Amino acid sequence: MKILGIANNGEGRPSLYLKPDSSLLVNRKPFFIPDFAQCFQANPCLVLRINRLGKNIAPRFANRYFSEAALGYNISVAHSPQISSITKKHTVAESTLPADSTLSTFAFDYSAIVGEFQEFADIANSPLTFMDRNLCLDELLYEPSRTLEFLSRYVTIRMGDMVCIDFATKPLTLVPELVLTAHIADSQTLLCRVK
Repeated sequence: MKILGIANNGEGRPSLYLKPDSSLLVNRKPFFIPDFAQCFQANPCLVLRINRLGKNIAPRFANRYFSEAALGYNISVAHSPQISSITKKHTVAESTLPADSTLSTFAFDYSAIVGEFQEFADIANSPLTFMDRNLCLDELLYEPSRTLEFLSRYVTIRMGDMVCIDFATKPLTLVPELVLTAHIADSQTLLCRVK
């Protein structure tokens, strides 16, 4: 199982990321702020659970590759000169990406907080709330079909993989005692205390 995602790199371009399974933090477990950087931020995201093998997925077939989704948070290091020097190093994979995108290679443990999975159709037709922010799927950086098309150009997606799509909203700065929550309609599906 791996965690793939697409986020905004802060410069208006899409940023692809690949996280190991150690990055997964399941619902109700606390997030401990690491000490390797000064500032961390949480971006609300939609998490798709992949249910079949796929490569070079055409958008019209993308809905066949998932039926469940969850709300979550993509934890990242706030942009700083120290981290920028790490993430801007070019890799072989990055050299094949379109000019308007980048590949982020910086991942760390428990940086993908994922809530309870539900049928995607239920989420698509419900109001979504992250903390005090009301969002809808129209506010995702990219729609799920386009995201799967983009990611599957470079990585084979497999059953059990998770695909995170950030919402186009300002990230939250993480501080101790903050409680991250997410609701689908009136049902709380994610709770995570920051320590």
